[in-house]
Amino acid sequence: MGTKADKLYLGNIVTLDLRNATLRALTVKDGLIQYVGTEEMARKLCDENTEVIDFGDNYIYPGFMDAHCHGSLAGPRLAYLANLQVGNNYEDYFAIMKDFMAKNPDNESYLGAGWMVFGSEPNAAMLDEICPDKPMVLNSSDGHTIWVNTLAMKKFGIDKEFAKKWGPGMVHVYEDGTPTGYVSEAPGMAIMQQAMEFTKEELKAALLKWQDFALSLGFTGYYEAGANEKLLNLYDELDKEGKWKLRTYCGYIMNELSDDYIADVHKAKEMAEKYNSEHLKVIGVKLFMDGVLEAKTAWLLEDYENDPGNTGVKRFCDHDRVVELYKECAKLGLNVHQHCIGDGAVHFALDCMEEAQTETGNMDMRNCIAHLQMVSPEDVKRLTELNCIAVVAPLWMFRDDNGFYQNTVNLIGDKRTFYCYPMNSFVRNYGSLAFHSDYPVSQSVSVPNSVYMACKRANPHLGAYYQWNPDECITREYALAGLTMGPAYSFKQEEHLGSLMIGYVANMAVFDSDFLNDDLEKVADSKVVATIVDGEVVYRA
Repeated sequence: MGTKADKLYLGNIVTLDLRNATLRALTVKDGLIQYVGTEEMARKLCDENTEVIDFGDNYIYPGFMDAHCHGSLAGPRLAYLANLQVGNNYEDYFAIMKDFMAKNPDNESYLGAGWMVFGSEPNAAMLDEICPDKPMVLNSSDGHTIWVNTLAMKKFGIDKEFAKKWGPGMVHVYEDGTPTGYVSEAPGMAIMQQAMEFTKEELKAALLKWQDFALSLGFTGYYEAGANEKLLNLYDELDKEGKWKLRTYCGYIMNELSDDYIADVHKAKEMAEKYNSEHLKVIGVKLFMDGVLEAKTAWLLEDYENDPGNTGVKRFCDHDRVVELYKECAKLGLNVHQHCIGDGAVHFALDCMEEAQTETGNMDMRNCIAHLQMVSPEDVKRLTELNCIAVVAPLWMFRDDNGFYQNTVNLIGDKRTFYCYPMNSFVRNYGSLAFHSDYPVSQSVSVPNSVYMACKRANPHLGAYYQWNPDECITREYALAGLTMGPAYSFKQEEHLGSLMIGYVANMAVFDSDFLNDDLEKVADSKVVATIVDGEVVYRA
């Protein structure tokens, strides 16, 4: 076996390592970085068989990673569901679904995703008017609620008994107890999964569509935020077929209604041992501590502003059982990744985490709390003390004129809204940050916009007038770390990924701008040139 480089990459190579340098050349051998430095030295490591790829004045970064998204949802949405995110009101949604039905007349049911509430809450009767003869299930933009027609309610057993089982916080009902067609959180998510009745081959094709999309954006890895055995098997088949390029780190989804959390943790450990390849790893468990503000299911420390007496929905909420779950994960080498939107959910999660970690002495679990829309100041500090990684979404950190910010004000008031989505607070407390998009729950996933919005707390298309609490802006260096080293640390892969260092995996993303030095407006408009996985170009614009 030869010692010379397989590939020589030339360009402005941004190492994001201890040197934090911009160098000129990088060589790859057997999928790993052999050398990063001067072109003169790099060429000495090459021979006539070395392929030279010259990206000129473009910038080569470590492959970017998303610390929390849903490839399993993104694939089917991209491939098979009507896209409601382009709509701005209910009439738009009806028009989109009518067009979708006309183009897919043979479908046995109709699925869409991406709607939001506009004014009055939607109900089944509204969908019956456009689709009375087939089931219709529409997933909300945040992924936590479904809106269904009457035939879908019959198909999935959404009746008075179903509503009693789950309660009015999750299954909305009329005065007589009849469900309205609006179902949130665990029951809604379960029905959405049932509704996506695709074959194995259709699901694999959808996952590959998601992979193509992610690679085209410069992403080379991500955390699959909630995987079951069926999904893991699909990923595994694609991996064994040599088709899976993205490094995929999975949290095994936990059920808050389970009678035996410890048995479920052991199932996660079984999955971690079974799925442990270079491109697919189960690294822990995923918990939903609460829901979302929009559905008034986020778990708050104080009441909703427009709903006195309501502090949201508590999902995993038995303190002693959750502490035991943490302790068992610590013993088995698993991390715990929690969805927490409300400050009540964050506080509860940290209480359980603190008790478990101080008992076990394991402070290196790499536990994560994702979203962190509302966090009390004391819990910002505690999160850092417990070495819990703050998984934050800069793409959400902007004000707008289209209702999102004002809707939040209506739900929790001006003061609490202003302090939503802390980011620099974690940095000031020496916390670990990892960026996420939550795609396709969010409307977009973008490296340039993530950098811009982390640094500006504003949408690049709306301007500084719409900044959301600029005290929470962070530097470009921290922003890039949030897309590279931060996720790598959360995956326990910081010795292999996140920087361009000798011996690291040769995963890279090439863009046409300098994220560290160019004007931020230019950064926001930058384009992907290429994506490289294991030393091979897998996408080129």
